[in-house]
Amino acid sequence: MVIRPATQEDFIGLCKYNIEHYPNKSNIDMSNYLSFWFSKKEEEIANSLVLVDNEGIIRGQNLFSSVSYFFNNEKIDSLWGFDLFVDEQLRSDAWGVDIFLYYWRQNRDTLSTGANDPSLALNKKLKNVIIGEIKKYIGIVSPLGIFTCFLRKAVPINKYPDRVELKTESFERVSTRPFISSINPYNYNLLEPERDSCFLEWRFNNNLHIYAFYKSTVSNNYFVLRTVHKKHVILMGLVDFRCRLDSTDEFDNIFNAAKKITQRLHIPILFCGSSHSTIDHVLEKGGLRSVGRNRPIIGGKKFMPYKEQIEKRDFVFVTLADSDGEIAM
Repeated sequence: MVIRPATQEDFIGLCKYNIEHYPNKSNIDMSNYLSFWFSKKEEEIANSLVLVDNEGIIRGQNLFSSVSYFFNNEKIDSLWGFDLFVDEQLRSDAWGVDIFLYYWRQNRDTLSTGANDPSLALNKKLKNVIIGEIKKYIGIVSPLGIFTCFLRKAVPINKYPDRVELKTESFERVSTRPFISSINPYNYNLLEPERDSCFLEWRFNNNLHIYAFYKSTVSNNYFVLRTVHKKHVILMGLVDFRCRLDSTDEFDNIFNAAKKITQRLHIPILFCGSSHSTIDHVLEKGGLRSVGRNRPIIGGKKFMPYKEQIEKRDFVFVTLADSDGEIAM
């Protein structure tokens, strides 16, 4: 057995491995899914790890996506880890732990979310830190839409309104590239993954899902919507957004605009992820409720001094678009 960076020659094997071990992703084409992750940058596939036996067959993996984030007025290049999995018969030999330790021994800066209890325990032993949690919020915003929400198809992009008007701000649907031109953080006091034009083009202009991108007419604030089907019911997801979070005003406008569009499309339910207390407050005020298990966000031991901000949910700003969970919906 050997742990090594993945190569293009592993692609077909990784497709087979993920089809076998992630049946919850059967709604998406696995080749397109992995191609998406490995297309972010040149040689992106080499960031991910595979456990290969003597016959060259993949027996385990840990996928990683390159990410840049802002922290303390510095832009930091990092990796976002997900989909760590090892064949069940190999787990007693701690191959999963060895994969986990691969980058840790190199002092590589990595982030991850959604760890299960054994993974959390290992992170704590290695002095990694839970720097926040993503709460999943959901609520009914268009009661009349309940009568038409069954067996509906995904909403075509031309059905989304071109513009939504609020009292203090308007948002326009953007179809030309680049979506925005900002290369600076929206919140200098938070750990915040970068949202430059390259990221937005890669993340929301792909053949996996239909995304509607809305930008403010008075700032670089934006939000992204897409429909999801759960048990034959259509839902609207507020999957990504950027604004200042030092008050509730700017996100309140984003939420109300997203809610207005959802109602106009006669979709009854809106869902959103939150990692920050300001977002929590707006969503709860708007009638959404936190459901299910919170997804822990894990970073390195350098974040230990920020315990107070972390506990107050005032430290990190990530959305559903930062991890793999939303794509697999």
